[in-house]
Amino acid sequence: MEETGLSLKMSSLNYKYRDAISHLDQQFAHFVTHVLNIGRPVYTEEIPTACVTVDLDRAKQGNIGDDFTFAFNPGFADDLEVEDYAFVLSHETMHILLNHLNLAPRFKDKVRFNIAADCVINDYLIDAGVIASDELMDNLMTGMKNVGYNCAHSTVGQVYDDLPQDIVDKIGVGMQIDSHDWIHIPEELARKILGKISDGATIPTDLQDIKDD
Repeated sequence: MEETGLSLKMSSLNYKYRDAISHLDQQFAHFVTHVLNIGRPVYTEEIPTACVTVDLDRAKQGNIGDDFTFAFNPGFADDLEVEDYAFVLSHETMHILLNHLNLAPRFKDKVRFNIAADCVINDYLIDAGVIASDELMDNLMTGMKNVGYNCAHSTVGQVYDDLPQDIVDKIGVGMQIDSHDWIHIPEELARKILGKISDGATIPTDLQDIKDD
């Protein structure tokens, strides 16, 4: 019975992923290709929410052609509305497109970097019309709430510098829709993975100005 219940949940989550992709295709069609390039998520209880991760063992052996993977906690994913699931998929994809995997090791304060990255991504997605449920939207890490301005057209480095320290201390890791596990990938390996995948990536024009060098 337990195995049957798990199979039913996985089947339900697969349908939710399909519906989330359809939702994105209708409201953010020029971006959905980037989400699809990462592929179907894997589900694991080893993380509390969601993240983009890589298979480090394969990557260390030089197999770095297609290593980014969405990972979701199944309970977290099960509680998401379809539009929330679409938002989280988009959020995770933005971490890759905006070079955050490669940038993270360069910033001393990882909590500050997490908040800055989320403010940039969430403000960009909201401005682009990717809207989630009221509950998720009310709890997102956004620029107006934490920095005092809309971060949709700012780089993470700019927001990192502008974040008040009392906000960083108060929020800690903040309202997380992702687990930021990818930040801990060794920098040299991150560069190889990012470089390999970036070779074939086309960054939307409106993201060029907010992609940190």
